[in-house]
Amino acid sequence: WWGRGRDFFQDLASLAPQERGYAFENFLQELFTAFQLNPRSPFRILGEQIDGSLELDKEIYLIEAKWQNAPVDQKELYAFAGKISGKAIWSRGIFISYSWEFASPTTFS
Repeated sequence: WWGRGRDFFQDLASLAPQERGYAFENFLQELFTAFQLNPRSPFRILGEQIDGSLELDKEIYLIEAKWQNAPVDQKELYAFAGKISGKAIWSRGIFISYSWEFASPTTFS
């Protein structure tokens, strides 16, 4: 995927939403591996999907990865924050979103 750059993302855009989501997760796994972040594959616990995790400075970060047409809004970020806060007190998370549009002006206000 390194050599394909923009074409890689355009190819992903042609996939069905669920297939595209899994391909995006695989892309992130490869990216995290390239930067030696010790990624772990997606997994399910107690009925919820965790899109993977990585290790940075000896800390584990749970990943939420989304590829969607609409910009991320606060509701999605709050839901992820709730998912993280429901884990161990030391839990940390990274929300990664790819969208064809820019983030909503209200997302970070």
